[in-house]
Amino acid sequence: MNDESYMSKTDAKTEDLLLLEKELISKQMKFETIYEHQLQTLYWAAKIRENKTEETKGGLMELCMGAGKTFIAIALCLLNSEPGQVTVIVCPQAISHQWHCEIKKWFPEAETSSSVVVIYHGPNRYSCEITKKTRFVITTYGTVNSEWNTFSDIKTKKRKRNHESFLFRDQSEEIYKIDRVILDEGHYIRNPKNKTTKAIYNICAPKRWVLSGTPLNNTTDDMASLAAFLKGDKECSKALLDEFSDVCSKFVQEWKKKFVFFFPKSELKLPFIKIQPIELEMGSVQKDIYMKYAKSALEKYEQSKNLNGRIGYTSIFAALIRLDQCSLDPRLMSHRTNKLIKKEDRTKQEEKDTESSEEEEDFLEPSISNCVYCMKQASLQLKCDHVICKTCVDKYYPSMKEEKEVKEQKCTNCLMDEQLQVVKMPPFSAKTKYILDFIQQNLILKRVHDKIVIFSKFASYLDVLQNALKRDNLLNKIKFARIDGSIVGKKRNAEIDRFRSDSEVRIFLATTKVGGVGLNLVEASAVILCDQCWNPKVEEQAYSRIHRIGQKKDVVFLTLKTNSAIEHAFDMTKKKKLILERQYKSGQRSERMHSGLTKTEMKSAFALIRAELRRYNLEKTKT
Repeated sequence: MNDESYMSKTDAKTEDLLLLEKELISKQMKFETIYEHQLQTLYWAAKIRENKTEETKGGLMELCMGAGKTFIAIALCLLNSEPGQVTVIVCPQAISHQWHCEIKKWFPEAETSSSVVVIYHGPNRYSCEITKKTRFVITTYGTVNSEWNTFSDIKTKKRKRNHESFLFRDQSEEIYKIDRVILDEGHYIRNPKNKTTKAIYNICAPKRWVLSGTPLNNTTDDMASLAAFLKGDKECSKALLDEFSDVCSKFVQEWKKKFVFFFPKSELKLPFIKIQPIELEMGSVQKDIYMKYAKSALEKYEQSKNLNGRIGYTSIFAALIRLDQCSLDPRLMSHRTNKLIKKEDRTKQEEKDTESSEEEEDFLEPSISNCVYCMKQASLQLKCDHVICKTCVDKYYPSMKEEKEVKEQKCTNCLMDEQLQVVKMPPFSAKTKYILDFIQQNLILKRVHDKIVIFSKFASYLDVLQNALKRDNLLNKIKFARIDGSIVGKKRNAEIDRFRSDSEVRIFLATTKVGGVGLNLVEASAVILCDQCWNPKVEEQAYSRIHRIGQKKDVVFLTLKTNSAIEHAFDMTKKKKLILERQYKSGQRSERMHSGLTKTEMKSAFALIRAELRRYNLEKTKT
């Protein structure tokens, strides 16, 4: 079934849409072009959903990425809000600055009056002045979570006294009212058990909107969580989860007709996009390292079966992450390889490595700011350049009282490497070499692309790539910008603006977690995704940063893969999740799906690894 067959439409006539456009102009909204699908969506939102007599009004704008959801949301606020009625926009931190810029671009009053749009984020947020002139308050998912945890007793669901929290305080005596809440990248609340999701549920507003081009990511629970928010429920009940367990049921289909406006990318008149998977062969050194980790992972999995699961899921999943990193570039594993050669048990460390925050995807993203021992945030740098947190200082260096003493130490991993005298940095991987060659051929020797965006799950791989660019002297010819979880606030905004406005900055490095959602990077015409995720929507989010309204050139999207078992495991899981999405849209019968890897999928992944090891050992025997 094609996307067009379930595209949403309204009964609005041409004259209705023309009147709506004139109304926008009368509200002082400034725009050069407004597309028909934007007017259709706006008509549905402003004239149908927000005109309902229901207690809560709103819906899900499931427009494809790059279709202009931000523009539509701003237009909706200007059409249907009076002075004193505030719209709260909740978005990922990475795009809060972009929201601010877009509002000022399309609503000139926000440019002349600083009180029209307020950014409510960071330690100085309590000094923000919200007045009767304020129309928009931009905040982040992390801020909402922080405020709810600080100012609310979640266990008893009783409010604690606090008069500072703008989001949750009593508004009965205020000169303003929160009239509308808009969740940009609304799939951030897809997990109903997540603390951030529960905090979002508790923002009180009669009008509630979700913007997302990918609302269904992992399970049918994703949609149930969004439905709970739109209804104004304080939690996602088991009854609602059960209703959404079959996305093709009559209940879900009726809910979609009422609350969802869908517009597919196939209907946008965009330049051509070439989506091309690039399959690469690992070099002999990379393959040998990969196979050592494959053997270790398989042994751990078999041991887990023999011990009735006493080796936890997180430890086995961590072993798969290590394989993923080996497939990407073995340099990510250089400080671990020696320990693996000596067959020392790393189970406890790996279980710590997989601790991740509530907002992270189904993958681990190591960073230079993570403690070398427990992977938590750290800032104290050791002599070997690894960092350590205060808790681990007390644990591993109990006799040292002064910070300067600790800074002169090396971590146990590096000390062991020195003792074994086997530290040797492996050559760059097949993927890294391909990227270097692509940049040389398409950005320097021939200007096929003016700018390029490169995504990886791992911030540490961006470090590897930066070093590779420096080694090949490519950074003497072109500049790059970079964002990841360690680059925040104004510095992150400056990096984005530098890439967009400086013609000499031609490479944009970003982690998929931070840069893969919401950003508008149409200045680039090529995207390289270095590694895969269990969630297929990550790929769509990545190329939609450049393939969107405003793009003038044809676009190339390259996904790099090695011919390895871990890459095939990614492909298998992604295909299953895409089937669920097709069932949701087409109405075919379905069953509840699970996020991450199920036991069956884990078993299939290790069957691939087992067969891969058998072939490798056979080849080694022959040679």
